Amino acid sequence: MQVIIQNAVTAAVGVVIPNLVSGSAFEYPEYDSGLAAGVVSSVAGNFLTIYSGSRLILEESELPVSAGYPVIPDGIYVYDEGVAAGQRFVMRVRPTAAGTIRYYVNLSPVG
Repeated sequence: MQVIIQNAVTAAVGVVIPNLVSGSAFEYPEYDSGLAAGVVSSVAGNFLTIYSGSRLILEESELPVSAGYPVIPDGIYVYDEGVAAGQRFVMRVRPTAAGTIRYYVNLSPVG
């Protein structure tokens, strides 16, 4: 069973968003998963880091700028087959400019 989330949050200058998926079914996946994620910012200068447990999936990288949600498949720029069941999944945003962060995440069972 795939689990999909698409959402938008407002980012303030200098206020780190510790985890975009905090409190959702994505934070602690119930099964080993493959990940497809796209994240965009409405303005330049915002950065994203992704972890699965202690494993770094995406080192801090500047987000692409877009007025809309990531477009599938072109806007999906992170793929990973190793999101482990029960491990905390973190998408941390470090904004240096105020704007809207839009994201799409799909977790699919593997194995």
